[in-house]
Amino acid sequence: MMRQRVSSIARLRRFIFSAVAVLLCGAYSLYGAYSSPRAGMRSGSVALFGASLAFGDLDLTIGASKMSEPQPMQLTVQLSRHERWTDRDPDCFVAPDDMHVTVDGQVLELSDKGGKARPMMISGVEMQLINCAPAIFRSRMNSIFEDRVESTVVVEGSGRRADARIRHLLARRQVQIEPSNQLRPGDRVTLVWTPAEDEWSGSTESTDVHIYYPNDFSVVVKPDVAPPRFIFVVPSVRPGPAKMGLNTIYLQAHPNVLACTGLNSCYAVADSPAEVEVTVAPR
Repeated sequence: MMRQRVSSIARLRRFIFSAVAVLLCGAYSLYGAYSSPRAGMRSGSVALFGASLAFGDLDLTIGASKMSEPQPMQLTVQLSRHERWTDRDPDCFVAPDDMHVTVDGQVLELSDKGGKARPMMISGVEMQLINCAPAIFRSRMNSIFEDRVESTVVVEGSGRRADARIRHLLARRQVQIEPSNQLRPGDRVTLVWTPAEDEWSGSTESTDVHIYYPNDFSVVVKPDVAPPRFIFVVPSVRPGPAKMGLNTIYLQAHPNVLACTGLNSCYAVADSPAEVEVTVAPR
């Protein structure tokens, strides 16, 4: 019962984390696009095709997530017209019928064409939080993506083409334990996030390490945070096999965007890491 409860909580937290990341990506063009480039983002270079521009007024955001093993990686690409705070009545982007988005050659399905955002009901009050909803493209349920050092996202339509190159977009985020997975209460250990090339943004306040033993205990430890390294002292827990997870609720990892061509900007977020199995030795 305890094991099922903890596993369900872990899956729920990963789901919420991924959902929040995608929502943040969707709001990116409104909240934060006008300061200096930040982690996971690269300003676009405008590509010329004949006498017409590519998609130089669009912001692209992409997120990769995996709910659990052995499910495949799921990709979500969002496209929205670059907005400014002074835009009272913006011209919302609507994906044309001939627009296509691919990741490493695989076609994503259009799930929402974008346009004017609908009001949201919050505590019984209708609120218009954003002006425009992004166009959303998602990977097919049966799509299998190969983990590769560099992935390419291509946007095509109306005779125009734009692309982004992203490092380790499809890598399953993991933490490795130094010096080993054999732990002893009082040991000072380090969780090392991989890929190490990821960039980071956000707050470290709610970052914690979750240690639990199936059907027995659950302990939360606050680490010293210096991404990609998270350092903590193993608490006093019962010896035996256990699992360990790193929760980075407000601290976001981003795949490194290497290039962004034909778009206003490209932005990427990563999923939360998989749990690791450890063995706790007697003190």
